[in-house]
Amino acid sequence: MSNRRLAYNKGADRMPKRLVLVAVFLFLVIGLAGRSVEASQMAVVTNPTVNLRGGAGTNHPVVGQAGQGARLPVLGKSGDWVQVRQANGQAAWVAGWLVRLEAAPASVAPTQPATATGGQVAVVTTGAVNLRGGAGTNHPVVGQAGQGACLPVLGKSGDWVQVRQANGQAAWVAGWLVRLEAAPASVAPTQPATATGGQVAVVTTGAVNLRGGAGTNHPVVGQAGQGARLPVLGKSGDWVQVRQANGQAAWVAGWLVRLEAAPASVAPTQPATATGGQVAVVTTGAVNLRGGAGTNHPVVGQAGQGARLPVLGKSGDWVQVRQANGQAAWVAGWLVRLEAAPASVAPTQPTPVTAPGSVNPTDPPDRTVRALVGNAVVDVEAVDVRSQPGRQYTAIAQATRGFRLPLVAERGGWYQIRLPNGNLGWVESATVRVDIDTAGLPPVNGGSDADPDRGEISFDARVSGDRVIITVSSTTPIEYSAFRLPNPDRIVIDVDGFAGGQVPATQTLQSPVVSTIRTGEADGRFRLACDVKQGLAHTRYKTDLSGDRRTLTVEIFAVANVMQGRVIVLDAGHGGRDPGATGPTGVREKDVVLAITLEAAQLLRQQGAEVILTRQSDVFVELLQRAEIANQAGADVFVSIHANANVDHSKHGTSTYWWPYPDVMTPGQIAARERLAGALQTALLAGLGRNDLGLFQARFAVLRATNMPSALVEVAFISNPVEERLLADPAFQNRAAAAIAAGLQDYFQEY
Repeated sequence: MSNRRLAYNKGADRMPKRLVLVAVFLFLVIGLAGRSVEASQMAVVTNPTVNLRGGAGTNHPVVGQAGQGARLPVLGKSGDWVQVRQANGQAAWVAGWLVRLEAAPASVAPTQPATATGGQVAVVTTGAVNLRGGAGTNHPVVGQAGQGACLPVLGKSGDWVQVRQANGQAAWVAGWLVRLEAAPASVAPTQPATATGGQVAVVTTGAVNLRGGAGTNHPVVGQAGQGARLPVLGKSGDWVQVRQANGQAAWVAGWLVRLEAAPASVAPTQPATATGGQVAVVTTGAVNLRGGAGTNHPVVGQAGQGARLPVLGKSGDWVQVRQANGQAAWVAGWLVRLEAAPASVAPTQPTPVTAPGSVNPTDPPDRTVRALVGNAVVDVEAVDVRSQPGRQYTAIAQATRGFRLPLVAERGGWYQIRLPNGNLGWVESATVRVDIDTAGLPPVNGGSDADPDRGEISFDARVSGDRVIITVSSTTPIEYSAFRLPNPDRIVIDVDGFAGGQVPATQTLQSPVVSTIRTGEADGRFRLACDVKQGLAHTRYKTDLSGDRRTLTVEIFAVANVMQGRVIVLDAGHGGRDPGATGPTGVREKDVVLAITLEAAQLLRQQGAEVILTRQSDVFVELLQRAEIANQAGADVFVSIHANANVDHSKHGTSTYWWPYPDVMTPGQIAARERLAGALQTALLAGLGRNDLGLFQARFAVLRATNMPSALVEVAFISNPVEERLLADPAFQNRAAAAIAAGLQDYFQEY
């Protein structure tokens, strides 16, 4: 703007003064109209990756991206969109609901040039950032630094910070991409050290470069992922010399790793031709499995974090393992942890690859199928469930991390599981962790059909006071499922492996709980449908399977209180290092929702429910861990409690989120999730009287990974000044808690 003013001033001698003033006025009006300039604010990205666009709307082209935690100076607003300044200095727009607005710290505000600033480090707050030869994007890139990198500060010029690179050279980084902190002693230059024994360097950020020397001026000779544990060979300044998977030495920036004492399993071992009774558990992200003991051998497969691979032998630092396809491969020993192998993971014979639909006529021992009882818990981000045990077969569904799938059988590195809709499928054993017990179970000889041998089934029902006790007996181990179904209200017990023939007869009972037990058979599954008299909300059941798994006992009884015995998991959002959203006066989401959750838990326990909390204090809990708590508990419902936020501080009201998961859920299970969300939303509106924003479907991690009906409530907007005051008020918190309890009671009246 200063250049244009100068142009007008130069023309003042040739232009009447009134015209000059009018022109200046028009320029200012046109240049600033329709935009709210907010130079004193930062937009903090709250999602993993967001698009930056050329205009205020998704119809505009993507001009850049920003990662979670990135702090972008705010230039203005238009509706729900926020205009920000990118790292290259150009303006762009980001959706307001994907960022959180904060006051800009002094370290990001423009400052006068300074030749030196001591005692500080610049901590990179977003993904990889460019380091430049001067204070501006017009200067060449001379290096890069990853998120979390700590760079000693040398000086400042405007919005740019001069830092010292790992190679000791000076460079410049955009100030809005870093956070200035007091320099810890560990970042100060250190004297070279030629050797450091008994330590491992644990990578603390995403993929990091391993270099041929101590500095970014040296070539990249490898990479290591977050959590990788690399034996330490020595140090030089801020750099650590480590041993790579191929045994070669390399250097990694010291601020990207954490040094720990080396466990015995990381120390070099002497070659051994065979090692029995052990499994190698992968301790980092996806690792390569190779055709020989060294990185000079070709990659023949991969295994994800948590994968458990039977150990066949060792050679130096490398461990020979058996892959899911039965073939042998090698993995770097410092990427795995050796454990004693449970019986279910003991090596088995390889399974030959057979074309879909074909049968191996020789029926070799490696096609042995073993019946299993327990659950397979998905231990990777997502796994394909296939129609048969092999990657060449069709994927019929997909399950995400933490999802629990009942086990049916095992064959050649694959587990047969049952989906929520009752269909059977197969998952690779390396993608799940299992809770199984094969003791006393005989192998089931399999052809192409992997179902366990079918047996003869009978049942007996007797009335004992106000309870009905059903005993199901089978000549083979029982694999069963029990669940509720409405219209008519009934408790269903399905037993797999029915041999066919005569189906046990239907029974009519003289009981206050169950009127009739109807029987049926389809596709090798025997079903008991127990029609209940007092509705599902007032009826409970317990199951018990005998030690030899040939006798199943089901006890059905009525309760006066619909909440009695219900298992409810309440999840207070955020916590610990994750404060959630922060209101205009500093009220933090994590504090508000914890107070509401604790009060709701107390009310529900008074009503007879068993309440499990994902957190009871100000601690950080991973999202998928929250879902796993509910899955492990076999909860009836899961409710996550949050406060909403928006860049538009006028936004207000209450909303509830749910996710249907159509690929793996039955229509009845989907309806239960929607019903739960609706009951909570209705009760919150009645109890709080805020604006009704409605129900929304969202793929939130806690909703995707929970096996039971689940919902996420946004009680009110902490970004709205009025609702922030309400959320901070204990009386309002108690009303919100009472509404959540009332919504759950309403839901359980039907389910």
